[in-house]
Formats: sequence, C-alpha cells, structure tokens
Amino acid sequence: MSKEKNKCHKYNVDNLIKKVYVSSFGSENRDIEYLILICTKVISNNIKTREISINIDRLYDEFIYFKYYSERRKIYLLNFFLPLILVNRSFENYSHIAVDLVDKITKFYGYESEKYRYLVDLFCYDFIFRKLLSKEELDVESLFMNIKESIIIFNPYTNNRKDNVKFQVEKIRYINSIHKLINDYEKGMDLKTNIVIFDIFLRLYLKSIDDGSYIFEELSSDGLNNLKQNSDIYTDDAKKNNFQKGYIHKEDLGIISIENTLKELMQIRENAISETRQAENEDVRKTRINFIKAMSDYIIKIRNFEIQTKSYNGKTTPRKFLNLNVGDKISDPIFSNAEVISKLIVDNCCIVDLKTKTGKYKLTFKGRNKDIE
Repeated sequence: MSKEKNKCHKYNVDNLIKKVYVSSFGSENRDIEYLILICTKVISNNIKTREISINIDRLYDEFIYFKYYSERRKIYLLNFFLPLILVNRSFENYSHIAVDLVDKITKFYGYESEKYRYLVDLFCYDFIFRKLLSKEELDVESLFMNIKESIIIFNPYTNNRKDNVKFQVEKIRYINSIHKLINDYEKGMDLKTNIVIFDIFLRLYLKSIDDGSYIFEELSSDGLNNLKQNSDIYTDDAKKNNFQKGYIHKEDLGIISIENTLKELMQIRENAISETRQAENEDVRKTRINFIKAMSDYIIKIRNFEIQTKSYNGKTTPRKFLNLNVGDKISDPIFSNAEVISKLIVDNCCIVDLKTKTGKYKLTFKGRNKDIE
C-alpha cells in the first residue's frame, strides 16, 4: 500500500472510530455515559514503549466520586470498555488489562459472579468491532464461525485453576448458543432474510449494549424464529433502501459491506446525542457535544501515540465540596475546574450541583444534618 493510500485509510479509520465514540453517548442512561468518560480518563499511554495501560489510582478515585453523583442502577457495563477497545489496535494488546478491569468494575457494581460473562462479552464486542473496521466482507455464517473459533482459543485464566474452570463453563454456554444460531441459519434462512440478517445482528448487538440482553441468546432459537416471521415486514423497505444507499452489493445479495454497515449504524446512534435529554438548554447541549467530540479526538491521539497522557498525582475526596458555598470555584483532580452552582439540604442529604467542563454533576451526601451542614 502506498504512503498516500495508507494515510487515506488511516484517516478513514480514525474518523470511524471518532464516530463510534461520539455515538456511544446517545444512551438515555446517563450512568453509561459517565462510565465511558471514566474509562477514557484513566487510560494511560507510553510513547517510548508504545504501550497502553490503565491508571489504577485514578480509577479508584473516579469510582469513589461516581458513588456520589451516579444513580447506581443495575445496568449493562459493556460500553465502559469501549474507549479501551478504540485506543488499542488488537484485543491481544490489552487482554491482560481487560481481565483486571473486568474484575474491578464487576466488584464495584456487585456483579462479581458475572465477570466471566462480561469478559466473553468484551471479547466478542472487540472481535465484531474490528471486523466492522476492516475492509473485509463476511457472510453471516462465516462471521459466526469466526467468532466461535476465536472464543474457543481464548483462555485468559490459564494460571488460575478456579477462575479458569468457571470461565470455561461460560465459554461453553456461548459456544452452544452460537451452534444453535448456525444450525438455525442453515436450516432455512431464505434469501430475503439472508440479505438483512447481518444488519439485524449488528443492531441487536448494539441494543444489547444498552439493555444487557445476551446477543447470542437473543439471536438463537426463538430469536431467529421471530426474525423469520417478521423478515418480510422488515426486508421490503430495508432491502430497497439499502440497495439505493449502496449498503448491499448487488452482485452478491447475501453479503453486506462491513464498513458501510458500520457507518449506517453509527450515524443512527450519533443522531441520538443531539436528541436525548431535550430539557437541556441549547448552550449546555452545545458545550456537551463539543466536549464529547474533543474527547473523541483525544482517543485518536492516544491510539496513534501523538500525545503522552498526563500522570495522575491526586488523592482526593468528594466530601470537600460540602465545605464550599454557591459560586465557589475549585481545582479538583477528578473534575478539573469545578464551580458550585447550587447547594441544598433535604432531609438528611446535602445535594451539591457542580458545573465542570465535562458537564454538570449532582453530588448527594447522606448523613445527619449536623454532619453535612
């Protein structure tokens, strides 16, 4: 590949990655967005060794702050890892980090029994994402077979017998689900369904990131039967539109362009960033969108080792905000420059609203009135 072509390809990949990052902020659940930002902020790189790591000290402090401003509802945690996927060029580059990070966030959320599922989910998420970024085209069956073969050889706990046994059980469940999916696919997927199955597969996968459903569970058996029953309704319009947009190659109706599908999917989700939380005023929304786009540029600079991430030396506690008054400004290791815009005591809680460059945060401190006044 010539230098000019390589530069063009790099440019296209970088822009797709930025689009993926920006689009991930379309969720209606603000906690998911907070987690994406946290993972972004704790990523460290070393230009000399060209290694990417996680700053555990900052992660610890970020989680302490998160307890005070998040809703801590039960959510699917997969998109927390998205920045880590985007800054690395292969899963192998950060697989050891992934094991440790999955362990830490599942402990933090009290999901410890689910860490093996999350690790396989992350592996599959990364696998599919990299297929989407490539120029490669795959038919549906080949994609599923590739995922299955890759999962089989993925063994991150070889040095820990207890974890390894539990992980292998989780892997078997995944592999069985993929087998069912392949069998159902081979038994009778008609041409119409074949044209859009990959598109639906990706949409369901993106959906699973929001609501926590298992992608392979949803697509196998009952999921495929429902898909067959509804395929005519979906394909009449979708097939026509996708032909017109060039998302399906006319010379091979059973294959969809990976790259164009990614563009379409990400554009759908990117639109959500300007539509969600309509209560925000225009200035707040513009500031928020500009910040997220700036963070997407930051992700690319880390990925390409164009910058050296800053070291983290702060040890801090969010309770210091209890001693501030409305209008006070403070420099903070986690929030950077923050301003107190309101402070209210309700029952046994003190609620402190902060304005920062990453957005607004509502910190809730529980305790007796004399402790929080």
